Amino acid sequence: MTLQVNSQIEIHENFLSDAKFNLLIEHITQIQDKFKIYETENYRYERIYVREHLMGNPIQFLTRDFLGNLGYNNKNLEIQITSYGTRENYEWHHDDENYRAYNFILYLTGDEWFEGGELEVKIDGKIQTITPKKNTLVIMDSKLQHHVLPVVTKVGGVWQMSRLTLNGHIRK
Repeated sequence: MTLQVNSQIEIHENFLSDAKFNLLIEHITQIQDKFKIYETENYRYERIYVREHLMGNPIQFLTRDFLGNLGYNNKNLEIQITSYGTRENYEWHHDDENYRAYNFILYLTGDEWFEGGELEVKIDGKIQTITPKKNTLVIMDSKLQHHVLPVVTKVGGVWQMSRLTLNGHIRK
């Protein structure tokens, strides 16, 4: 189901078929050793940058396929896999750099593994809260201020049991 929140945010629930979703998870599992911790005073998370490790990987092709099917420029992407564990978050920011048009987030895990981790987005001075839900795709204008609220993992805190997303930017 597609929800058009407004012209700046799209939410697609139950986005991928079970077969494509499971294939994506399988490919991520094969590269789990590539996660690195990134931390500043504004954020802490684990991430894999596709440009460093996944060029030509099926994850890249699956992402291009599903964004292209929605009518977005799927040739010029920044793709990442990001994991937020307990107490990890990302402070308010925007991704409005000259070459970025949209952000995308595909939630790979849901509330069975963690609590919190909501995406808050400022639109016309109001905050829109998006609750992470497995197999939901969010596409939003890169100019929008947004942040990720802190996460609390329910089991262990390893990446598979965290707020795991396939995310990135669609370039102009």
